[in-house]
Amino acid sequence: MNKEGFLHTDLHMQNVGMKRTDNESIKIFNCDIPTHKYNIQIIDFELILHKNYQLRNWEKRRMQNNSDMFHIIQYFLYNFDDFEKKYELENIRKLIDFQLTKEYVKILTPILGENNFAKDKLDFLLKNLYKIMFYENWQKELLGDKFIEAIPPRFYVPMEQIIYIMQNLYDPKKITKYLVKNRNQ
Repeated sequence: MNKEGFLHTDLHMQNVGMKRTDNESIKIFNCDIPTHKYNIQIIDFELILHKNYQLRNWEKRRMQNNSDMFHIIQYFLYNFDDFEKKYELENIRKLIDFQLTKEYVKILTPILGENNFAKDKLDFLLKNLYKIMFYENWQKELLGDKFIEAIPPRFYVPMEQIIYIMQNLYDPKKITKYLVKNRNQ
């Protein structure tokens, strides 16, 4: 989709459909990916952008930053659903905007390796790392006096793979090959 100049701009779990298939695998970047008898499809193209449209400034920024890849981090690698339910929070991703302390920036930045992320993207990745690696601190800061107990995130892939995906966010081919190679972890 991105290769053809399109950007979904609203990629999350509710915009992914599954359809039964007889195919055992599909080929992505010359890798055989097992289907487990399902094809995954992106749905809801209401907010799709194309590079040839007359884009507004915020749309141009989304297109330049390939924000679909950043949605993958936020919606497809882990979630805080158990935490949201316990504390009756709705859409926690929109609820919070916090600043990382210099101490945490210093701890987390080396994990991403030598990448040239734009400042806003680096900030996004560091905040996501902080939320999953130091979830108890983050939850205490978010809830203040209402905090009772820390609830860990639910991971869809191992932490090692999340970090690898973050480090190689602009190289979907490299990520795909890595995940295929490490799919039984």
